[in-house]
Amino acid sequence: MEENRSNFFYLFIELSVLFMILLVIIQTFLEDFSVYKGWSLDLVDKIKLSAVFFDLFFTFEFLTRFIDRITKGKGFFYFFCENGWIDFISSIPLLLLISLPEFLLQIKGFNLYSVFIEYTKVFWSFLAVDMTLFKFIKAVRIIRILRFARVLKIFGKIKSFVSDTVQRQIAVISTIVVTSIILFFLILNVFQEYGLLPKQNNKILDNELTLNRMIVNNYNYNNEINFSAILNNMLKNNDSIIKILINGIPVYEANESKKKYMKYNSMNDSDYVIKYDYDLPVSQIISIYYSRFQTKKLEAFNNLIMFSLIIVVLFSIIIIYTKIFKSSIADPVFVMRMGFEKINYVYNVKIRKHLEDDDIFILANDYNNRWLPAKMRKINEIRDNNIKLKLSDVIKDFKEIK
Repeated sequence: MEENRSNFFYLFIELSVLFMILLVIIQTFLEDFSVYKGWSLDLVDKIKLSAVFFDLFFTFEFLTRFIDRITKGKGFFYFFCENGWIDFISSIPLLLLISLPEFLLQIKGFNLYSVFIEYTKVFWSFLAVDMTLFKFIKAVRIIRILRFARVLKIFGKIKSFVSDTVQRQIAVISTIVVTSIILFFLILNVFQEYGLLPKQNNKILDNELTLNRMIVNNYNYNNEINFSAILNNMLKNNDSIIKILINGIPVYEANESKKKYMKYNSMNDSDYVIKYDYDLPVSQIISIYYSRFQTKKLEAFNNLIMFSLIIVVLFSIIIIYTKIFKSSIADPVFVMRMGFEKINYVYNVKIRKHLEDDDIFILANDYNNRWLPAKMRKINEIRDNNIKLKLSDVIKDFKEIK
Protein backbone atom coordinates (compact mmCIF):
# COMPACT_ATOMS: atom_id res chain seq x y z
CA MET A 1 0.00 0.00 0.00
CA GLU A 2 2.82 2.37 0.95
CA GLU A 3 4.64 1.53 -2.29
CA ASN A 4 1.50 2.28 -4.34
CA ARG A 5 1.20 5.69 -2.67
CA SER A 6 4.84 6.41 -3.42
CA ASN A 7 4.39 5.43 -7.08
CA PHE A 8 1.24 7.54 -7.35
CA PHE A 9 3.01 10.56 -5.82
CA TYR A 10 5.97 10.14 -8.21
CA LEU A 11 3.59 9.87 -11.18
CA PHE A 12 1.76 13.00 -10.00
CA ILE A 13 5.05 14.94 -9.79
CA GLU A 14 6.15 13.82 -13.27
CA LEU A 15 2.77 14.75 -14.79
CA SER A 16 2.95 18.14 -13.06
CA VAL A 17 6.40 18.77 -14.52
CA LEU A 18 5.17 17.70 -17.97
CA PHE A 19 2.22 20.10 -17.63
CA MET A 20 4.59 22.94 -16.69
CA ILE A 21 6.82 22.14 -19.68
CA LEU A 22 3.83 22.39 -22.02
CA LEU A 23 2.80 25.68 -20.38
CA VAL A 24 6.27 27.20 -20.64
CA ILE A 25 6.50 26.23 -24.32
CA ILE A 26 3.21 28.08 -24.88
CA GLN A 27 4.51 31.04 -22.84
CA THR A 28 7.73 31.10 -24.89
CA PHE A 29 5.70 31.21 -28.11
CA LEU A 30 3.26 33.86 -26.84
CA GLU A 31 6.06 36.12 -25.55
CA ASP A 32 7.20 36.73 -29.13
CA PHE A 33 3.85 36.26 -30.86
CA SER A 34 2.21 38.94 -28.69
CA VAL A 35 4.85 41.51 -29.73
CA TYR A 36 4.67 40.50 -33.39
CA LYS A 37 0.87 40.89 -33.45
CA GLY A 38 0.99 44.11 -31.43
CA TRP A 39 -1.18 43.02 -28.52
CA SER A 40 -1.81 45.52 -25.73
CA LEU A 41 1.37 46.48 -23.88
CA ASP A 42 -0.15 45.47 -20.55
CA LEU A 43 -0.79 41.94 -21.82
CA VAL A 44 2.66 41.75 -23.45
CA ASP A 45 4.31 42.72 -20.15
CA LYS A 46 2.27 40.19 -18.18
CA ILE A 47 3.27 37.37 -20.54
CA LYS A 48 6.91 38.42 -20.27
CA LEU A 49 6.82 38.68 -16.46
CA SER A 50 5.22 35.24 -16.14
CA ALA A 51 8.58 33.80 -17.26
CA VAL A 52 10.03 34.36 -13.77
CA PHE A 53 7.58 31.87 -12.23
CA PHE A 54 8.43 29.20 -14.80
CA ASP A 55 12.16 29.83 -14.32
CA LEU A 56 11.75 29.54 -10.54
CA PHE A 57 9.85 26.28 -10.94
CA PHE A 58 12.41 24.71 -13.28
CA THR A 59 15.32 25.96 -11.17
CA PHE A 60 13.75 24.26 -8.14
CA GLU A 61 13.15 21.11 -10.21
CA PHE A 62 16.76 21.00 -11.41
CA LEU A 63 18.26 21.60 -7.96
CA THR A 64 15.96 18.99 -6.39
CA ARG A 65 16.82 16.34 -8.97
CA PHE A 66 20.53 17.18 -8.94
CA ILE A 67 20.81 17.06 -5.13
CA ASP A 68 18.82 13.82 -5.04
CA ARG A 69 21.16 12.22 -7.60
CA ILE A 70 24.25 13.48 -5.77
CA THR A 71 23.07 11.88 -2.51
CA LYS A 72 22.71 8.62 -4.45
CA GLY A 73 26.14 8.99 -6.04
CA LYS A 74 24.67 9.59 -9.50
CA GLY A 75 25.17 13.35 -9.91
CA PHE A 76 27.58 13.04 -12.86
CA PHE A 77 25.37 10.41 -14.53
CA TYR A 78 22.26 12.63 -14.18
CA PHE A 79 23.96 15.76 -15.51
CA PHE A 80 25.66 14.23 -18.55
CA CYS A 81 23.76 11.00 -19.30
CA GLU A 82 20.20 11.86 -18.28
CA ASN A 83 20.28 15.34 -19.92
CA GLY A 84 20.55 17.18 -16.61
CA TRP A 85 22.52 19.83 -18.49
CA ILE A 86 19.33 20.64 -20.41
CA ASP A 87 17.51 21.12 -17.10
CA PHE A 88 20.35 23.43 -16.04
CA ILE A 89 20.67 25.70 -19.09
CA SER A 90 16.89 26.09 -19.37
CA SER A 91 16.49 27.19 -15.74
CA ILE A 92 19.23 28.86 -13.65
CA PRO A 93 20.91 31.09 -16.32
CA LEU A 94 17.53 32.29 -17.59
CA LEU A 95 16.32 33.03 -14.06
CA LEU A 96 19.41 34.90 -12.87
CA LEU A 97 20.25 36.77 -16.07
CA ILE A 98 16.89 37.40 -17.75
CA SER A 99 13.58 36.90 -15.98
CA LEU A 100 14.48 37.84 -12.38
CA PRO A 101 16.22 41.15 -13.26
CA GLU A 102 13.32 42.11 -15.57
CA PHE A 103 10.78 41.15 -12.90
CA LEU A 104 12.55 43.27 -10.24
CA LEU A 105 12.83 46.18 -12.68
CA GLN A 106 9.15 46.09 -13.65
CA ILE A 107 7.70 45.39 -10.20
CA LYS A 108 10.16 47.04 -7.81
CA GLY A 109 11.97 49.47 -10.11
CA PHE A 110 15.26 47.86 -9.04
CA ASN A 111 17.84 47.57 -11.83
CA LEU A 112 19.86 44.47 -10.95
CA TYR A 113 21.99 44.88 -14.07
CA SER A 114 23.26 48.32 -13.05
CA VAL A 115 24.05 47.07 -9.53
CA PHE A 116 26.04 44.17 -10.99
CA ILE A 117 27.98 46.50 -13.30
CA GLU A 118 28.71 48.88 -10.42
CA TYR A 119 30.05 46.17 -8.12
CA THR A 120 32.12 44.47 -10.84
CA LYS A 121 33.56 47.53 -12.59
CA VAL A 122 37.01 46.84 -11.10
CA PHE A 123 36.90 43.36 -12.62
CA TRP A 124 35.90 44.67 -16.06
CA SER A 125 38.58 47.38 -15.96
CA PHE A 126 41.16 44.73 -15.00
CA LEU A 127 40.16 42.80 -18.14
CA ALA A 128 40.27 46.06 -20.14
CA VAL A 129 36.65 45.51 -21.15
CA ASP A 130 34.33 48.49 -21.68
CA MET A 131 31.31 46.86 -20.04
CA THR A 132 28.67 49.58 -19.98
CA LEU A 133 25.14 48.79 -18.81
CA PHE A 134 23.89 48.85 -22.40
CA LYS A 135 26.57 46.44 -23.62
CA PHE A 136 26.02 44.12 -20.66
CA ILE A 137 22.26 43.92 -21.22
CA LYS A 138 22.83 43.39 -24.94
CA ALA A 139 25.24 40.53 -24.21
CA VAL A 140 22.98 38.95 -21.58
CA ARG A 141 19.86 39.01 -23.72
CA ILE A 142 21.53 36.80 -26.30
CA ILE A 143 21.03 33.82 -23.98
CA ARG A 144 17.25 34.15 -24.38
CA ILE A 145 17.78 31.60 -27.15
CA LEU A 146 18.35 28.98 -24.46
CA ARG A 147 14.59 29.11 -23.79
CA PHE A 148 14.08 26.85 -26.78
CA ALA A 149 16.07 24.06 -25.11
CA ARG A 150 13.02 23.49 -22.91
CA VAL A 151 11.35 21.73 -25.81
CA LEU A 152 13.84 18.89 -25.28
CA LYS A 153 12.72 18.37 -21.68
CA ILE A 154 9.48 16.90 -22.94
CA PHE A 155 11.31 13.80 -24.22
CA GLY A 156 12.25 12.79 -20.69
CA LYS A 157 8.64 12.97 -19.51
CA ILE A 158 6.62 11.31 -22.27
CA LYS A 159 6.71 7.53 -22.33
CA SER A 160 5.98 6.46 -25.89
CA PHE A 161 4.42 3.22 -27.05
CA VAL A 162 7.70 2.34 -28.78
CA SER A 163 10.56 0.50 -27.09
CA ASP A 164 13.07 2.10 -24.73
CA THR A 165 15.77 1.72 -27.41
CA VAL A 166 13.73 3.72 -29.94
CA GLN A 167 12.88 6.38 -27.37
CA ARG A 168 16.51 6.71 -26.34
CA GLN A 169 17.79 7.00 -29.89
CA ILE A 170 15.12 9.53 -30.87
CA ALA A 171 15.94 11.57 -27.76
CA VAL A 172 19.67 11.53 -28.62
CA ILE A 173 19.07 12.57 -32.25
CA SER A 174 16.62 15.29 -31.18
CA THR A 175 19.02 16.63 -28.55
CA ILE A 176 21.91 16.83 -31.03
CA VAL A 177 19.80 18.52 -33.73
CA VAL A 178 18.04 21.04 -31.48
CA THR A 179 21.23 21.86 -29.57
CA SER A 180 23.02 22.44 -32.88
CA ILE A 181 20.25 24.80 -34.04
CA ILE A 182 20.33 26.74 -30.77
CA LEU A 183 24.14 26.98 -30.77
CA PHE A 184 24.10 28.15 -34.40
CA PHE A 185 21.68 30.99 -33.67
CA LEU A 186 23.44 31.79 -30.39
CA ILE A 187 26.83 32.18 -32.10
CA LEU A 188 25.20 34.07 -34.99
CA ASN A 189 23.61 36.46 -32.47
CA VAL A 190 26.94 37.05 -30.72
CA PHE A 191 28.69 37.82 -34.01
CA GLN A 192 25.89 40.18 -35.05
CA GLU A 193 25.80 42.03 -31.73
CA TYR A 194 29.54 42.71 -31.89
CA GLY A 195 29.56 43.76 -35.53
CA LEU A 196 31.31 40.71 -36.95
CA LEU A 197 28.28 39.96 -39.12
CA PRO A 198 25.65 42.34 -40.55
CA LYS A 199 22.41 42.76 -38.62
CA GLN A 200 19.18 44.45 -39.65
CA ASN A 201 19.00 46.31 -36.33
CA ASN A 202 22.44 47.83 -36.91
CA LYS A 203 21.25 49.18 -40.26
CA ILE A 204 18.24 50.75 -38.54
CA LEU A 205 20.54 52.31 -35.94
CA ASP A 206 22.79 53.77 -38.64
CA ASN A 207 19.75 55.25 -40.42
CA GLU A 208 18.58 56.85 -37.16
CA LEU A 209 21.98 58.43 -36.49
CA THR A 210 22.12 59.77 -40.06
CA LEU A 211 18.62 61.27 -39.72
CA ASN A 212 19.55 62.78 -36.33
CA ARG A 213 22.52 64.58 -37.88
CA MET A 214 20.27 65.97 -40.62
CA ILE A 215 17.78 67.26 -38.04
CA VAL A 216 20.46 68.91 -35.89
CA ASN A 217 22.18 70.44 -38.95
CA ASN A 218 18.86 71.81 -40.20
CA TYR A 219 18.24 73.43 -36.83
CA ASN A 220 21.70 75.00 -36.75
CA TYR A 221 21.38 76.19 -40.37
CA ASN A 222 17.88 77.67 -40.05
CA ASN A 223 18.40 79.01 -36.51
CA GLU A 224 14.92 77.98 -35.32
CA ILE A 225 13.13 79.75 -38.20
CA ASN A 226 10.16 77.62 -39.30
CA PHE A 227 11.90 74.61 -37.73
CA SER A 228 8.59 72.87 -36.94
CA ALA A 229 7.43 73.25 -40.53
CA ILE A 230 10.77 71.99 -41.80
CA LEU A 231 10.50 68.93 -39.53
CA ASN A 232 6.93 68.19 -40.63
CA ASN A 233 8.04 68.29 -44.25
CA MET A 234 11.24 66.31 -43.63
CA LEU A 235 9.51 63.59 -41.59
CA LYS A 236 6.22 63.29 -43.48
CA ASN A 237 7.16 59.78 -44.65
CA ASN A 238 8.97 58.80 -41.45
CA ASP A 239 7.17 56.27 -39.27
CA SER A 240 9.68 55.81 -36.46
CA ILE A 241 10.13 59.24 -34.80
CA ILE A 242 7.50 59.77 -32.11
CA LYS A 243 8.38 63.23 -30.86
CA ILE A 244 11.13 65.87 -30.94
CA LEU A 245 11.63 68.29 -28.02
CA ILE A 246 13.90 71.28 -27.57
CA ASN A 247 14.47 72.03 -23.89
CA GLY A 248 11.34 70.03 -23.14
CA ILE A 249 9.16 71.97 -25.60
CA PRO A 250 7.62 69.89 -28.43
CA VAL A 251 8.60 70.99 -31.94
CA TYR A 252 7.40 67.84 -33.71
CA GLU A 253 4.99 65.03 -32.87
CA ALA A 254 3.85 62.13 -35.02
CA ASN A 255 0.17 62.11 -35.98
CA GLU A 256 -2.27 59.50 -34.67
CA SER A 257 -2.01 57.38 -37.80
CA LYS A 258 1.75 57.05 -37.37
CA LYS A 259 1.41 56.40 -33.63
CA LYS A 260 -1.02 53.61 -34.35
CA TYR A 261 1.59 52.04 -36.63
CA MET A 262 4.27 52.44 -33.93
CA LYS A 263 1.98 50.70 -31.39
CA TYR A 264 3.90 51.26 -28.13
CA ASN A 265 4.91 54.91 -28.17
CA SER A 266 4.55 56.11 -24.58
CA MET A 267 7.66 57.77 -23.20
CA ASN A 268 7.48 55.29 -20.31
CA ASP A 269 7.81 52.26 -22.61
CA SER A 270 11.60 52.13 -22.32
CA ASP A 271 11.85 48.80 -24.13
CA TYR A 272 10.00 50.19 -27.13
CA VAL A 273 11.20 53.81 -27.16
CA ILE A 274 14.77 55.11 -27.47
CA LYS A 275 15.85 58.69 -26.83
CA TYR A 276 18.74 60.62 -28.40
CA ASP A 277 19.95 63.89 -26.83
CA TYR A 278 22.10 66.43 -28.68
CA ASP A 279 23.52 69.76 -27.54
CA LEU A 280 22.46 72.84 -29.50
CA PRO A 281 23.75 76.43 -29.37
CA VAL A 282 22.81 78.70 -26.43
CA SER A 283 22.65 75.80 -23.91
CA GLN A 284 19.80 74.09 -25.66
CA ILE A 285 19.17 70.34 -25.87
CA ILE A 286 17.22 68.59 -28.59
CA SER A 287 15.65 65.24 -27.66
CA ILE A 288 14.57 62.84 -30.41
CA TYR A 289 12.34 59.89 -29.49
CA TYR A 290 12.21 56.85 -31.76
CA SER A 291 9.78 53.96 -31.66
CA ARG A 292 11.45 50.57 -31.29
CA PHE A 293 8.28 48.61 -32.07
CA GLN A 294 9.20 47.64 -35.64
CA THR A 295 12.65 46.51 -34.47
CA LYS A 296 11.11 44.46 -31.66
CA LYS A 297 8.58 43.07 -34.11
CA LEU A 298 11.42 41.96 -36.40
CA GLU A 299 13.22 40.30 -33.46
CA ALA A 300 9.99 38.57 -32.43
CA PHE A 301 9.46 37.32 -35.97
CA ASN A 302 13.00 35.89 -36.09
CA ASN A 303 12.40 34.16 -32.74
CA LEU A 304 9.13 32.70 -34.01
CA ILE A 305 10.95 31.41 -37.11
CA MET A 306 13.53 29.69 -34.92
CA PHE A 307 10.85 28.30 -32.60
CA SER A 308 8.89 26.98 -35.58
CA LEU A 309 12.06 25.49 -37.09
CA ILE A 310 12.78 23.56 -33.89
CA ILE A 311 9.19 22.31 -33.63
CA VAL A 312 9.08 21.22 -37.30
CA VAL A 313 12.45 19.45 -37.01
CA LEU A 314 11.37 17.66 -33.82
CA PHE A 315 8.09 16.49 -35.33
CA SER A 316 9.94 15.34 -38.45
CA ILE A 317 12.28 13.27 -36.27
CA ILE A 318 9.43 11.89 -34.18
CA ILE A 319 7.13 11.04 -37.09
CA ILE A 320 9.55 10.17 -39.92
CA TYR A 321 12.82 9.07 -38.36
CA THR A 322 11.12 7.06 -35.61
CA LYS A 323 9.38 4.97 -38.26
CA ILE A 324 12.65 4.50 -40.19
CA PHE A 325 14.65 3.53 -37.10
CA LYS A 326 11.91 1.20 -35.89
CA SER A 327 11.60 -0.68 -39.20
CA SER A 328 15.34 -0.87 -39.96
CA ILE A 329 16.81 -1.45 -36.48
CA ALA A 330 14.35 -1.97 -33.63
CA ASP A 331 11.92 -4.38 -35.31
CA PRO A 332 14.58 -6.79 -36.72
CA VAL A 333 16.33 -6.88 -33.35
CA PHE A 334 13.02 -7.51 -31.58
CA VAL A 335 12.06 -10.39 -33.92
CA MET A 336 15.47 -12.06 -33.56
CA ARG A 337 15.53 -11.60 -29.79
CA MET A 338 12.07 -13.12 -29.43
CA GLY A 339 13.14 -15.99 -31.69
CA PHE A 340 16.13 -16.69 -29.48
CA GLU A 341 14.17 -16.45 -26.24
CA LYS A 342 10.83 -18.13 -27.01
CA ILE A 343 10.44 -21.65 -28.34
CA ASN A 344 7.19 -21.07 -30.25
CA TYR A 345 8.25 -17.75 -31.82
CA VAL A 346 9.16 -18.68 -35.42
CA TYR A 347 8.63 -15.49 -37.44
CA ASN A 348 11.02 -14.29 -40.17
CA VAL A 349 12.64 -10.90 -40.16
CA LYS A 350 11.30 -8.87 -43.08
CA ILE A 351 14.24 -7.78 -45.22
CA ARG A 352 13.77 -4.96 -47.66
CA LYS A 353 15.67 -5.30 -50.92
CA HIS A 354 17.33 -1.87 -50.73
CA LEU A 355 18.54 -2.52 -47.16
CA GLU A 356 19.83 -6.07 -47.52
CA ASP A 357 23.49 -4.95 -47.41
CA ASP A 358 23.08 -3.32 -44.00
CA ASP A 359 24.83 -5.20 -41.20
CA ILE A 360 21.60 -5.68 -39.27
CA PHE A 361 19.92 -7.32 -42.28
CA ILE A 362 22.95 -9.48 -43.09
CA LEU A 363 22.56 -10.81 -39.55
CA ALA A 364 18.80 -11.12 -40.08
CA ASN A 365 19.39 -13.09 -43.28
CA ASP A 366 21.51 -15.59 -41.34
CA TYR A 367 18.75 -15.73 -38.72
CA ASN A 368 16.07 -16.43 -41.36
CA ASN A 369 18.06 -18.98 -43.40
CA ARG A 370 20.06 -20.79 -40.71
CA TRP A 371 18.66 -20.30 -37.24
CA LEU A 372 14.95 -20.59 -38.02
CA PRO A 373 15.25 -23.75 -40.23
CA ALA A 374 17.36 -25.44 -37.54
CA LYS A 375 14.83 -24.37 -34.93
CA MET A 376 11.88 -25.65 -36.96
CA ARG A 377 13.58 -29.02 -37.66
CA LYS A 378 14.33 -29.51 -33.99
CA ILE A 379 10.78 -28.52 -33.01
CA ASN A 380 9.29 -31.02 -35.48
CA GLU A 381 11.72 -33.76 -34.45
CA ILE A 382 10.96 -33.38 -30.78
CA ARG A 383 7.21 -33.15 -31.37
CA ASP A 384 7.31 -36.38 -33.40
CA ASN A 385 9.09 -38.13 -30.52
CA ASN A 386 6.84 -36.51 -27.88
CA ILE A 387 9.86 -35.13 -26.05
CA LYS A 388 9.61 -31.95 -23.96
CA LEU A 389 11.14 -29.14 -26.01
CA LYS A 390 14.07 -27.17 -24.65
CA LEU A 391 15.70 -24.13 -26.25
CA SER A 392 19.15 -25.62 -25.54
CA ASP A 393 18.30 -28.47 -27.91
CA VAL A 394 17.58 -25.99 -30.70
CA ILE A 395 20.83 -24.13 -30.06
CA LYS A 396 22.77 -27.43 -30.07
CA ASP A 397 21.18 -28.42 -33.38
CA PHE A 398 21.95 -24.98 -34.86
CA LYS A 399 25.63 -25.27 -33.88
CA GLU A 400 25.85 -28.67 -35.56
CA ILE A 401 24.73 -27.32 -38.96
CA LYS A 402 27.04 -24.25 -38.95
